[in-house]
Amino acid sequence: MIAVSQSSMQMNVVFPDESPSDPETVTAYIAQRYREIFDAFAIIKGVNALFFGVTTQVHVPTHLPDQELLKRLARHLLKSPEETRGGYFDVQVKQTKIIDKKLFHNITLANYRVYKFDALPDAVPRFPMSKVVERGVEIIGDVNDRHAYNRQQAYRTSIVTAGDIVGLAMSSTGEAIAQVKAMAE
Repeated sequence: MIAVSQSSMQMNVVFPDESPSDPETVTAYIAQRYREIFDAFAIIKGVNALFFGVTTQVHVPTHLPDQELLKRLARHLLKSPEETRGGYFDVQVKQTKIIDKKLFHNITLANYRVYKFDALPDAVPRFPMSKVVERGVEIIGDVNDRHAYNRQQAYRTSIVTAGDIVGLAMSSTGEAIAQVKAMAE
């Protein structure tokens, strides 16, 4: 789906659980789709894309119990071998890097839980651990050229830059998935 407003154009791609998991297929699909955005800009005379970005969100489920997953996340991400008194409940880390004085490269790693309720919960739901049906690590990546746009008055993105952004977003997401799987083994 492509949503167009007066100030932005946004494409959302949601892959179902049975989607292709190999990075090349997913990257090729996204690469074909982002070109549609630039095709739309070509139709609208006098309008150019200012900046471009790709956001990815991936859940990597694990079989680990909550406290073990959280200990490993803290040790790996926070370099914190010590548990807090009472243990961790959530761990989340965000990092933003600037690439080539042009791109923002953001990555957020956090634990997640999926709860299943048999009936509608009370008006103010409770989230007991006994209702957790899946847990794991969520990886949110965001690569964009807003850094260049913010600092260069005449900057406008291009289809070439968009291709670079898609490539970096997909490769860094793949690397993060591999690291999380290795950590959660």
